[in-house]
Amino acid sequence: MTQKFSKPPTIMANTIGFIGTGAMASSLIGGIIGKGLYTPDQIQCSDPYPPAREAASKKGYNVSESNSIVCTNAKDAVFLAVK
Repeated sequence: MTQKFSKPPTIMANTIGFIGTGAMASSLIGGIIGKGLYTPDQIQCSDPYPPAREAASKKGYNVSESNSIVCTNAKDAVFLAVK
Protein backbone atom coordinates (compact mmCIF):
# COMPACT_ATOMS: atom_id res chain seq x y z
CA MET A 1 0.00 0.00 0.00
CA THR A 2 1.35 3.40 -0.96
CA GLN A 3 1.03 6.16 1.60
CA LYS A 4 -0.39 9.41 0.27
CA PHE A 5 0.89 12.66 1.70
CA SER A 6 -1.24 15.78 1.80
CA LYS A 7 1.94 17.70 0.98
CA PRO A 8 5.38 16.53 -0.15
CA PRO A 9 7.66 15.31 2.64
CA THR A 10 10.10 17.90 3.95
CA ILE A 11 13.79 17.23 3.44
CA MET A 12 15.41 16.96 6.83
CA ALA A 13 17.99 19.60 7.68
CA ASN A 14 20.61 17.29 9.12
CA THR A 15 22.06 13.86 8.40
CA ILE A 16 21.38 10.21 9.09
CA GLY A 17 23.90 7.43 9.46
CA PHE A 18 24.14 3.77 8.56
CA ILE A 19 26.48 1.25 10.12
CA GLY A 20 26.87 -1.09 7.17
CA THR A 21 26.39 -0.34 3.47
CA GLY A 22 25.20 -3.71 2.17
CA ALA A 23 21.85 -4.79 0.74
CA MET A 24 19.84 -3.90 3.87
CA ALA A 25 21.27 -0.38 4.12
CA SER A 26 21.07 0.19 0.37
CA SER A 27 17.38 -0.68 0.38
CA LEU A 28 16.63 1.62 3.32
CA ILE A 29 18.69 4.48 1.89
CA GLY A 30 17.10 4.07 -1.54
CA GLY A 31 13.62 4.39 -0.04
CA ILE A 32 14.57 7.38 2.09
CA ILE A 33 16.13 9.21 -0.85
CA GLY A 34 13.33 8.09 -3.18
CA LYS A 35 10.74 9.65 -0.87
CA GLY A 36 12.73 12.88 -0.84
CA LEU A 37 13.39 12.82 2.91
CA TYR A 38 17.17 13.13 2.58
CA THR A 39 19.61 13.76 -0.24
CA PRO A 40 22.66 11.53 -0.88
CA ASP A 41 25.03 14.08 0.63
CA GLN A 42 23.05 13.90 3.90
CA ILE A 43 23.80 10.17 4.28
CA GLN A 44 26.70 9.11 6.52
CA CYS A 45 27.75 5.45 6.34
CA SER A 46 30.51 3.10 7.34
CA ASP A 47 31.58 -0.38 6.33
CA PRO A 48 34.72 -2.43 6.99
CA TYR A 49 34.69 -3.82 3.42
CA PRO A 50 36.50 -1.45 0.98
CA PRO A 51 34.43 -2.37 -2.13
CA ALA A 52 31.23 -1.65 -0.20
CA ARG A 53 32.55 1.75 0.85
CA GLU A 54 33.56 2.51 -2.73
CA ALA A 55 30.09 1.60 -4.04
CA ALA A 56 28.43 3.83 -1.43
CA SER A 57 30.80 6.68 -2.22
CA LYS A 58 29.89 6.47 -5.92
CA LYS A 59 26.25 7.01 -4.92
CA GLY A 60 27.21 10.31 -3.28
CA TYR A 61 27.10 9.20 0.37
CA ASN A 62 29.65 10.34 2.95
CA VAL A 63 31.60 7.16 3.63
CA SER A 64 33.97 6.20 6.41
CA GLU A 65 35.65 3.08 7.70
CA SER A 66 34.89 4.33 11.23
CA ASN A 67 31.55 3.70 12.94
CA SER A 68 32.34 6.42 15.48
CA ILE A 69 32.67 9.04 12.73
CA VAL A 70 29.24 8.07 11.42
CA CYS A 71 27.74 8.28 14.92
CA THR A 72 29.34 11.69 15.47
CA ASN A 73 28.24 13.14 12.12
CA ALA A 74 24.73 11.69 11.90
CA LYS A 75 22.55 14.27 13.61
CA ASP A 76 19.04 12.76 13.20
CA ALA A 77 19.46 8.97 13.53
CA VAL A 78 21.85 6.05 13.12
CA PHE A 79 20.65 2.75 11.66
CA LEU A 80 22.45 -0.52 12.39
CA ALA A 81 22.24 -2.33 9.05
CA VAL A 82 24.37 -5.38 9.78
CA LYS A 83 23.76 -9.11 10.06
